[in-house]
Amino acid sequence: MALVETLSELLFQQKTNIVENIFTKETASTPEIFCNLKQGIIKLKGVSLPEDSESFYQELFDFLEINQDELANKPINVSLMFLYLNTSSSAIISRLLQALEKIDN
Repeated sequence: MALVETLSELLFQQKTNIVENIFTKETASTPEIFCNLKQGIIKLKGVSLPEDSESFYQELFDFLEINQDELANKPINVSLMFLYLNTSSSAIISRLLQALEKIDN
């Protein structure tokens, strides 16, 4: 029982800790990711061919989950500037847009 309480407390702490910025540098196979909570900016730019799309984009989904209340109260400027994206990346981007739509509602 103590383990469940500890995990619940940890999840609560993570959700209450606001992550204001994310920056991931562009590589030959992954895009630049820039998120700024205060400005309401989410920008992805470049090529998206990561070996594991789920794990590469997880930080972005965590950012949205942790900051959903803050993001719901302001306009969000989403910029997607891909030169190329593979099938798994396009599925992730679709999930990203759905997650943003849920925040907006």
